[in-house]
Amino acid sequence: MAEHVTTPTTAASATAGRRPAGTFWQATAASGVAVVAVGEEKAAMAERALAGPFPPRDVPAQLARHGTWFLDPRAAALVAPRLGAR
Repeated sequence: MAEHVTTPTTAASATAGRRPAGTFWQATAASGVAVVAVGEEKAAMAERALAGPFPPRDVPAQLARHGTWFLDPRAAALVAPRLGAR
């Protein structure tokens, strides 16, 4: 199982050292957004996105707060107790 999935747009932007153009508008205009976080190393960022202060410039995933989040068991085990979930 891959630990990180990139699209050609994000891969090209990552190599250029910047975020992909249009991401903000795509995330806010979409009728549905799904976020996938795999692994313990993603748990801290998922927690910041779901429960932290709301500075989406620092944590762009916060734009998908009301979307559907899929966490693998390792990430969910670390995030759920901090968010009051079981």
